[in-house]
Amino acid sequence: AFDALGSGSAAEAAHARVVVEDGRVVCEELHRLLQPALESRILPYVRQRVDYGGGGGEGVVVADALLRAYREEDRRQALAPHFDVTSFATVILPLNPGEYEGGLFLQPGADRSSRLLVEPGMQAGDALLHRFDVMHGVDASGGDRY
Repeated sequence: AFDALGSGSAAEAAHARVVVEDGRVVCEELHRLLQPALESRILPYVRQRVDYGGGGGEGVVVADALLRAYREEDRRQALAPHFDVTSFATVILPLNPGEYEGGLFLQPGADRSSRLLVEPGMQAGDALLHRFDVMHGVDASGGDRY
């Protein structure tokens, strides 16, 4: 269960497990599991694709890492459109693509009608990288999304 690891309130634990926050490891157990993928796969992928401050991607580090759940039983299956204002870039890795309806969307305009669903076709192991200036959200309308 999501609330079996880490700290935080029951409501927070039901929806997200923070692993790294502001560059600090806050859940050692999950960090030990995720660190090999972060260091050998995700960071090199991001560093090749972004230009951080004109110096390429070498300055990119993990500032925050979390696992988030959208579960029918919690009746929390959406995350309103937003910008990731505290991150230069965000990597999203759906853990169970194809097991739910909907998912991550981009919203280039102010109106809901501009939403573009980006998860259909993603498979386990696929990653989506976006910058801080991309408005996005989640609408998992059926099933559980992790």
